[in-house]
Amino acid sequence: MPDYSATWSRWILGGVAFALLGLFLAGASLLTPECDSCREQLASLRTTSPYDEALTLYDHQGASLAVVGGEKRFTVPFDSIPVLVRDAWVAIEDRRFRRHGGVDWLGVGRAVWANLASGGVAEGASTIPMQVVRTVWTRETAEMSRWGRKVFEARMAPELVDVLGHDRVLDLYLNGLYMGEGVYGAGAAARHYFGRSLSQLDLAEVATLVALGKTPARYNPREHPERARTRRDLVLASLARQGIITPEQRDSAQARPVETLPTPPLTYTRSWATAAVRRELRQVAPDLVGRPGLRVFTTIDAPVQARADSLLRAHVAAIEAGERGTRAHPDEAVQASLLALDSRSGEIRAVVGGRDFQESPLNRALQSHRQVGSLAKPLVYASALELGVSGAHMVSTDTLAVETEAGVWAPRDHVDEAHLLPAEVIIRSSNRGAVRLGQEVGAHRFVDALARMGVDSDAQPYPSVFLGAFETSLVSITSAYAAFENGGRAVSPHLIRRIEDWDGTVLWERAPAVEHTLLQESSAFLVLSALQGVVDRGTGWRVRTALSPDRPAAGKTGTSNDGRDAWFVGAVPGMALGVWVGHDQPLAVTRGGSGSTLAAPLWGAVAATLPPADPALLESGAWTPPSTVRAVEVDERGRVVLAGCEATGPRRRVWVKNDHLADAVSACAPSLPRAGRGALGMELGRLRIPAATVGSGSSGSGAPLIPR
Repeated sequence: MPDYSATWSRWILGGVAFALLGLFLAGASLLTPECDSCREQLASLRTTSPYDEALTLYDHQGASLAVVGGEKRFTVPFDSIPVLVRDAWVAIEDRRFRRHGGVDWLGVGRAVWANLASGGVAEGASTIPMQVVRTVWTRETAEMSRWGRKVFEARMAPELVDVLGHDRVLDLYLNGLYMGEGVYGAGAAARHYFGRSLSQLDLAEVATLVALGKTPARYNPREHPERARTRRDLVLASLARQGIITPEQRDSAQARPVETLPTPPLTYTRSWATAAVRRELRQVAPDLVGRPGLRVFTTIDAPVQARADSLLRAHVAAIEAGERGTRAHPDEAVQASLLALDSRSGEIRAVVGGRDFQESPLNRALQSHRQVGSLAKPLVYASALELGVSGAHMVSTDTLAVETEAGVWAPRDHVDEAHLLPAEVIIRSSNRGAVRLGQEVGAHRFVDALARMGVDSDAQPYPSVFLGAFETSLVSITSAYAAFENGGRAVSPHLIRRIEDWDGTVLWERAPAVEHTLLQESSAFLVLSALQGVVDRGTGWRVRTALSPDRPAAGKTGTSNDGRDAWFVGAVPGMALGVWVGHDQPLAVTRGGSGSTLAAPLWGAVAATLPPADPALLESGAWTPPSTVRAVEVDERGRVVLAGCEATGPRRRVWVKNDHLADAVSACAPSLPRAGRGALGMELGRLRIPAATVGSGSSGSGAPLIPR
């Protein structure tokens, strides 16, 4: 016979338990203080996030780059949370969620009964709304007793559902969960453990996250994969029983191993890039600083940034180990900085401000000003071209003495030739040639030209300014060099594209850049051609040890007095790149060190890792020359040698502007009309300039920028 006495005993115990529970809740409710500020905050929860969400940064492809400050949280708008994710969590955590008003009294009774029957705490009764109350008002409940918090949750949960509705409560729940390893919210957990967004997860991964939410420390799939799998399979079985998934889907998902990223994909500490982005955020949108949950879409290329960081550290270590020459001050820490920016848009793809951010957060790429040395010479050449100096103009490198207020200034040189073409002045880095070229520009006009080209410097109109006796920043000089690769157009270096609120609302977006021309396209190309010569057969030859022979590269070495600053700045198609090496104190790095020995190797190593350029930028492996320039042969006096003419001395090939040809033809050329240089294009046929020397200048496998 059934044991009716035992059954009646359980019912009596249950009734007594409910009565006691009711009396306890009533008494505790009277002893638990009201929270008027909590009720005032309720209405704001409809549209604002209550969580201290971190500043989340994304790279230029939209992939997660870093989380800075605040909690490691990624708020996902409710409409973007997959239905499967919503239903799975409700099914496991609070299956009557849509049918109760905040507190599931049937669940409370079931939990009390189970706990009485087991003699301990076997089952909880917290609903999703009650858990949201706990996460939203953590500070308010911190000083309450355990049972006082339970009463507060039971009191506030119905109000929460009444004011916000079930969808918004579920939204707050899924974005407020603690998911282990310092991560909050299902969206952040998806990226943290699987490297993908919630919408990209499969059924097995969704079940793994739901299982993790139970007890993150116990079911962490990265640390306890077998334990996580067991719990995940229980979740899948429960979903199948409730009809949310089919038995076939359950079996397929249970057959999957638990696979997570070996390490978290996000950076939670500050770095050169994140600190620079935050600095720019304060400049472009100061009113948004400190606003929780901001999403900043940056211009950083995460793989390029990571490789640049690693290569710079390795390069500094090699210098300190004596692999780049004898250290001049071995007790001083070697520093270096690097900047890579898109030469079309000005978007910064990578920025490294020093050897170790934790040692010194000073960003030497963006904030330090150092003397540039020979980096000024291409800017002198560009200024001379803009004023009408021809690319075929012969520049004297004879001994030079310049009268100044401080006395006679006589720059030294290492070049033996008496005359050089302007491009060769750059390739050979001739000091006297650069000063002679600069004298044709004028010191005052050159200082003005520096400002127009965006070089933020302390340059003064003294003769030494042509040799780089002024200080500027790496970002400033690199953006100026970008104009050579960009057809003479200016770029404005920047790190932020747009800023969104936690719910995807765009709060700030960079306006389209207004095109601003710094140089004629022909002038920019002639300087670029000289800079390619620096890499291929000049002072920057060490770049070629890292780059393949068929990859175009252009740049210039720079060394300040006594080797205190070593530079290499230049471009590959589509990208401008600058490197500086030195000490924080103005001291020589190595004995006899220069931009060629200390900076060029790092530049080449980083350039070799950059993504391939758009083929449209190139012609047969080299930059495509504009139609406004020609490649010609010149004699030792810089005169164009035409077919049938005899040249005195060796012939050299060089790029010149079309409208400079009339002033550079050899003595045996027929007379040209002087009505204007614009007529020259129609006269070229009569002059019978060979096709090999006019036009693209193609020869062999491509169009060399410095015709040979």
